[in-house]
Amino acid sequence: MSKATSPLVAALPAKKHPKVFFGWWIALASAIQAFYTSGTFFYGFSAFFNPIVNEFGWSRAATATALSLQRTESGTIGPFVGFLVDRYGGKGVMIVGTVITALGFFWLARIHSLLAFYLAFSTIAVGMSFASMVASTAVVGNWFSRYRGRAMTIAFSGGGLGGIMAPLLVWAIAHYGWRVIMDWIGVGTVLVGIPAALMLRRRPEDYGLLPDGEVAAAVGQSSGQETAARKNGPQAVADPGMSVKQIMKTRVFWQIVLGMGLSGMIMSTVIVFAIPGLESYGISPAIAGMVLLLISVLNLIGRFVLGFMADYVDKRKLLALTYLLLGLGSLAFGTIFHAWQIALFLLLYAPGHGGTVPIRFSMIADYFGRKAYGSIIGVSMTLTAIFGIVGPVATGAVYDVTGSYRWAFIVMGLVSLLAVPITLTLKKPGEIAPRAASVSGAEAQ
Repeated sequence: MSKATSPLVAALPAKKHPKVFFGWWIALASAIQAFYTSGTFFYGFSAFFNPIVNEFGWSRAATATALSLQRTESGTIGPFVGFLVDRYGGKGVMIVGTVITALGFFWLARIHSLLAFYLAFSTIAVGMSFASMVASTAVVGNWFSRYRGRAMTIAFSGGGLGGIMAPLLVWAIAHYGWRVIMDWIGVGTVLVGIPAALMLRRRPEDYGLLPDGEVAAAVGQSSGQETAARKNGPQAVADPGMSVKQIMKTRVFWQIVLGMGLSGMIMSTVIVFAIPGLESYGISPAIAGMVLLLISVLNLIGRFVLGFMADYVDKRKLLALTYLLLGLGSLAFGTIFHAWQIALFLLLYAPGHGGTVPIRFSMIADYFGRKAYGSIIGVSMTLTAIFGIVGPVATGAVYDVTGSYRWAFIVMGLVSLLAVPITLTLKKPGEIAPRAASVSGAEAQ
């Protein structure tokens, strides 16, 4: 048995396994880490946007460029991070990223120029590239097959819930100043990130297990009983075991990337401009902060409902539905003239954002297998990064020229709707035979 075997597994006799499959603990640790990074950085940046602009007098476009730097760094480093996770596992990768991220927040609390702002933000971006989505997604995806959709849902639920921290951040910034809060966030990054990273394990085969805990499920059951159990739950997905080179030669990969990019353009922009946009419509900062909280709540509902459905329903249809909701949500945000219209935006955008994340990453594993899962996640994030860059910068530029965010959200909403037919026409790369009841432990070698 590997020296790295978790205490939860190592303490058991050879033919017995934990009552709770260790993959679920990995998913939970990923959720906790995602909650903190989402609340303090992805959603949190919207709360810091206006205080930083007001202190330095920078343009909206120049300030939003910081997020584009984050997207650029993540896109550039993503494949490298994915390769490291595939080769060595996510634990060490996430620990290094956590430390870098914390240093970036400490630096950001002490900036006095636009260049320093960009450099500090880039440092955070590099750290996040190692410490967030690529590492945790790759590890969780490797530990599940039949229950991949719900495992991804749990892992990403923390990210969807992060917006509940927005009202607290708005209040804390108003009372203590944004620089002090940045320091607090840096400390919290270490306290949350390191323990979460220590829970990550590369693949279940390294610990005498198989995806979904299938070895444990087989003990004490006849083959007939096991088959009956499988019929009552989601079916396992055959693992194509494709390499990065093979995956990138398929048409379906590029369709998935384009759909992710168009939807990501909206999500990146909402993350940055939700509070500034609502304030430009005459909504108070306190109410705008509450809107982010409601986005998180509805995001979480959409994430669990649609994410769990992904184990039973055609993922293409569910993913297309999330893209439709995101596009319509962007249109709704651009046409808010009265406070009550915020409700329509919330009901459309938030469930779409929540559902799209676990479904698309689960689909990538279903279509291309676990062999190069971390690497292909990194490559896909690199290719979609340009959309995440264009959205916020273009929106900031539109505001600088017109004094309004409306047209930017309306145009993005219309363009992003192209992701719906692109997704509905996805076809798997070749015919994939149903997975046999007994899965070989050599599949991930």
